[in-house]
Amino acid sequence: MDDTYYQPYDELPPYVVQGYYDLYGNNTIVNVSNLITGSGNGYGGVFSNILAMFTFIDHLLLKKDLITVKSLQIMNTFGKADPLNRYGYGIMMKFIERGIDAGLGHSGRDVGYSANLFYVPNKNVTHTFCVNYGTDADSDLKDVFADFQEELLDLTLQ
Repeated sequence: MDDTYYQPYDELPPYVVQGYYDLYGNNTIVNVSNLITGSGNGYGGVFSNILAMFTFIDHLLLKKDLITVKSLQIMNTFGKADPLNRYGYGIMMKFIERGIDAGLGHSGRDVGYSANLFYVPNKNVTHTFCVNYGTDADSDLKDVFADFQEELLDLTLQ
């Protein structure tokens, strides 16, 4: 994954997209690209592009040649659930309300960025996208993102 970086340990290339958010809740979107909110333990700070993300999930879940079968079985041992997700080890099942059309992968959110990377085995569809706006916290754009995500799922899982 040559186009994947872990800030602050890797120097980000100059072409990394800037991230934005209404940081002060005053309807003014500001550039938050220089905020490093991750704790250094894998939470936050991972920068990639959709081709590298697709390559990763393709080898992990479709070709199954990235890790051992035993490791993949452990990853796919799901335990804790919330109303929308089930959690495994380094992987999650999202969109569980869609039943057999739930996706396997992971989502990532930070102040200025949002990303999804999911494979839907029932449809043989990979869903990957990145948005350069933080969509996890309350903001006027949170619902816009949620609607976009649902429309994208509806279109790709027909």
